[in-house]
Amino acid sequence: MQYGHRTFTLSLFVLLVGVGLQAAWSADHTARARSALPHMNLVPAPEFPADAEWVNTDQPLSLRQLRGKIVLLDFWTYGCINCMHILPDLKRLEAVFARELVVIGIHTAKYDHERARAHIQQAIHRYGITHPVMNDRDQRMWNAYRVSGWPTQILIDPDGRVMQGFIGEHHRERMERLITETIAHHREKGTLRDGPPLALTMPEPRATPLRYPGKVAVDAASSRLVIADTNHHRLVLASLEGDIITVIGSGQAGLTDGALARATFRRPQGMVIQGDALYVADTGNHVVRRIDLAKGMVETILGSGKQARTLNVPGYGRAVLLNSPWALYLQDSALYIAMAGSHQIWHADLTTGYAEPFAGSGREAWVDDTHIDAAFGQPSGLAGDRQQLYVADTEVNALRVLSLDPNGMTTTVAGGGLFTFGDRDGPGRTVKLQHPQGVAVSRGRVFIADTYNHKIKQFDPATGQVHTLAGTGTAGYRDGTLDQALFYEPGGLSVDGDKLYVADTNNHRIRVIDLMTGVVSTLAFDGLTAPSASDGLAEGDLVETMKLDRHIVSALSNTAAHIHLHPPQGWKVNARAPGQLTVTIDGDAVGVAATHRGQTIRPMSDQVTVPFRAAQADTSALVRVDLAFVLCRSGDEGVCVPRQVAWEIPVQSANRAARVDLVLHDRMTSILNDFDE
Repeated sequence: MQYGHRTFTLSLFVLLVGVGLQAAWSADHTARARSALPHMNLVPAPEFPADAEWVNTDQPLSLRQLRGKIVLLDFWTYGCINCMHILPDLKRLEAVFARELVVIGIHTAKYDHERARAHIQQAIHRYGITHPVMNDRDQRMWNAYRVSGWPTQILIDPDGRVMQGFIGEHHRERMERLITETIAHHREKGTLRDGPPLALTMPEPRATPLRYPGKVAVDAASSRLVIADTNHHRLVLASLEGDIITVIGSGQAGLTDGALARATFRRPQGMVIQGDALYVADTGNHVVRRIDLAKGMVETILGSGKQARTLNVPGYGRAVLLNSPWALYLQDSALYIAMAGSHQIWHADLTTGYAEPFAGSGREAWVDDTHIDAAFGQPSGLAGDRQQLYVADTEVNALRVLSLDPNGMTTTVAGGGLFTFGDRDGPGRTVKLQHPQGVAVSRGRVFIADTYNHKIKQFDPATGQVHTLAGTGTAGYRDGTLDQALFYEPGGLSVDGDKLYVADTNNHRIRVIDLMTGVVSTLAFDGLTAPSASDGLAEGDLVETMKLDRHIVSALSNTAAHIHLHPPQGWKVNARAPGQLTVTIDGDAVGVAATHRGQTIRPMSDQVTVPFRAAQADTSALVRVDLAFVLCRSGDEGVCVPRQVAWEIPVQSANRAARVDLVLHDRMTSILNDFDE
């Protein structure tokens, strides 16, 4: 959570209008909430500025033209980890309430760099944002709604009145309940206007072999290079000359262990290699993975796949909960993790699997102290020299140093300050950095990826001096001498002798700085192409995937998959909320009409059929069926919960096989835990 000022008091304007209703939700007394809605003295929402800059729409929007819709304003800034965390929640809300809800992103920048429309457009592509975004460059919306921190969400009812504000993360369930009740209330009043989502106009980016690569790691012993191809949800293993050795991950977002080609990741970042073991911070899944490069297998060693919501809870292996691990440093069997989401550095013992906080209280701040009392702000880069650990402390805009003694100190050696940033070389704390995300150490030199300054800088531990090594400070792409080269938000560094490798994130490239000749070049990867797999519906971390045994179909025949939904007692499938079905086929055994590969089901029911056509004999395929729908309590309570489920089925076609359709069941044994506590 980032605050725009030292004190954080979201105004009465946003919060108090929802106090009575929030109390009703917290007690789960939905009937009280229904009776409260018509009598609440709601405040009219301030109109959007007429001359506001819209980043991805072809015309300005106004609250007046959205009258009859529920509007959710999301105040965010694109470098904020908490803002990233709630994007899956917003996607879920947009999917569940596609016809009644409009989400509007209000991008109010923290950094000067983040005010530019072009940079916000990059962030929209990078995070897969599919709702309209306003560039609140002069903070008029921020001030009008009296917002003081990122992220903040504000719900506006169909009459254009503020209902409630939500600060920080983990409010999706409360918002769902409030939206559900508001829909029922305004449908009864006749003031609800439903319709399709707003159309966006920003063109899709062209396909590139790498997509927003976040980190890079060199293994000098084997002359190998690993790239976190972050937005392709995969890793690329190559020689130092750019020859592709293997690609790890299918390219589809997910959390699947197993063979390299079948495994799935979700926006991986930092990596470290030890022999044939490659360790990966699988950031979007909130886990750490280990890849056995000799056996060609991927396994999850830390984290359950759920984001930690409580600070300072250690644990073992897959039982421990992590929070956006972003970078790794390995020394013998000690794995250090930059836990960006909880603003801490963690330590994991790879022999026992025990992981615990090593430094940082978990409070987002700039505090030098003993490890346990120190504070960080979204640390995103790690490097070490066996004596100490260097940290790119991103939102603190600093280079920090940690003793590897658990009782040691955390200190700042360059830059520093949550709201003190810029581009200034010099000694120690007079230095100004801007959102640094990467760090590398070699031969007494410390290199810094000064991300928002589009520069690579060098820190000398002996003198405390920082100077610019490469980059002009202007975003762009150009090879050449150190003072001519251009970068665009470089996020990761790794060094091997006199070669410094740079993950030039927004240029979708790996750059190489020759420290001897002073020349910057681009590493080419012949034959590397973008994956064909897509994220599908599974962008959040709550999709339950059921893997079925192999299914035999009769060659060249018509067959089908019949989905049967079994709501728990007291619940029903909401027929009025459209379902979303996606079918993905990897292989040749069956085909499906284009209309069934991605479709909206209206009205939704508890039985859905997907027709297939079987191909010739002796072919196989992996079929994945994703379904999103809404469950509601039976009766008049008005409480609803979204459900996303997926099935994966290996399919084989054979001659003279019996024609047996596939039956898929969803018995929903765990989905309602949040509502039964």
